[in-house]
Amino acid sequence: MVRLLHLGKVWEREKYPGPIFKTEPRIEWIPVPTYFTPDCVCHHATTYGEREAREMRRRLPRSKEDLVSSYDMVVIDAMFAFDMPTQLAEWIVQAVQEDGLGFMMVDDEVTFAGRGIAPSWYLTPIGEILPVDDQPGYYDWNQRFQIMPLAEDHPLVKGLDFSNIWVEANNRPSPKPGCTVIAEMSPNSPWNTGVPVMAYWDLGKGRSFAYIHRWHSETGNFYEWKNHADFLCHLVYFTAQIPIPQNLDQVHTTRSKMAEINTQWLLLLSTMDQADLFGANIEPINHELIPLYTARKEADSLYIYQKFEECLTSLDKLNTELEFLIDKSLDLKNRVMLWIFLIQWLVVSGTSMITGFLLWTIMVRKKLYMEVKTTRLTSSK
Repeated sequence: MVRLLHLGKVWEREKYPGPIFKTEPRIEWIPVPTYFTPDCVCHHATTYGEREAREMRRRLPRSKEDLVSSYDMVVIDAMFAFDMPTQLAEWIVQAVQEDGLGFMMVDDEVTFAGRGIAPSWYLTPIGEILPVDDQPGYYDWNQRFQIMPLAEDHPLVKGLDFSNIWVEANNRPSPKPGCTVIAEMSPNSPWNTGVPVMAYWDLGKGRSFAYIHRWHSETGNFYEWKNHADFLCHLVYFTAQIPIPQNLDQVHTTRSKMAEINTQWLLLLSTMDQADLFGANIEPINHELIPLYTARKEADSLYIYQKFEECLTSLDKLNTELEFLIDKSLDLKNRVMLWIFLIQWLVVSGTSMITGFLLWTIMVRKKLYMEVKTTRLTSSK
């Protein structure tokens, strides 16, 4: 398990890494939002208010012991450099070198050198452990590039096809002497030539990783890549110095099945909520759901211990049982809705019959009323 402290744009939305980390059994995702206004990068004072600042400070580690005992890795993908307390930055540096903490910085308009419009992280202690150097400069982040692995047999890129993937970045750093560059940007622009996408080095017991990709961008086609979730999870594994599984196809199949299970689970709970809202008795389904929680925990445990074949068997069985309960809850909801529609039809039909009879009585049965004599207005002489 990797206890991941994520500082930055931790929003759970499509084309963001948060939902992937949240559903990965081997990652315990602890998000702390440190960037509250996604469209504002020009002025620090308007990034967030004092309330958000207090909330951020409240959720950050209070001591080096708290940092080391609670987390295995820290990732920063969107945080103004001067928003991090200097003492916390020093604790991170010490924890990487002395306690084996993993650290990763991901590209954003306010990370690394801040794209020339935000405070540079190289003015803080964090700059000491970054494996890349960067100078403030305004680069066009729309200048997309491809990821070009330099070592095809490296665990992070082995078996992955990056040929049709286009990404973007705000910074253009250079590798520091002694770091290892895993991949570079494709030289489709002078800005991108020789610029690393992935670089790391080991400092003492820990590892510091620089990932120069704006991974929370809604442009490009990174999240259309079938292996995007595998790659992001393996970035965390590698930085935390946890072995990456060798059989990528098997891991991908298992992870995809788990994502399918998550969708089925949410569908079941949503259907049960709707049935309960309309007054159906969902207690029998609740009793049948309890063993599935245990089965899900067992599947997660098998996944964590990399027993993928057993995990897939367990997931297939779990999926079958979920589909049965989904059909059962849908049938229950439909039967309740049938009675609701029947009652509504009877009410509407009865009201129509009563109002129709009253209208017929008033407008058609004229013999019940006195006839009105015809009158004509004449002018008086």
